Amino acid sequence: MTELLQIFLTGLAASRVAYMVAREDGPAFVFIRWRSWLAARGGWVADLFDCPYCLSVWLVPVFWLLPDIITAVVASMWLAFAAVAIMEKLTNDN
Repeated sequence: MTELLQIFLTGLAASRVAYMVAREDGPAFVFIRWRSWLAARGGWVADLFDCPYCLSVWLVPVFWLLPDIITAVVASMWLAFAAVAIMEKLTNDN
């Protein structure tokens, strides 16, 4: 995989995970529970998990280090495709 493609996929995957954690319910409401638990404790970490833009900044280094493992590359591509699907839905919303 070229470095430019890896940068692109890493950014898409990180933005997808950040949006999912910060804004969606999650399976069995796991993300809502996680955000509620963090909000009860307060602090900057709770604020971080409430902002998809802030969270994605911190997720990119994690995703950048993971592609050394082949399953992480597959996961990054899968999440990148999910991000593209969401962007398509947002731009074609009637």
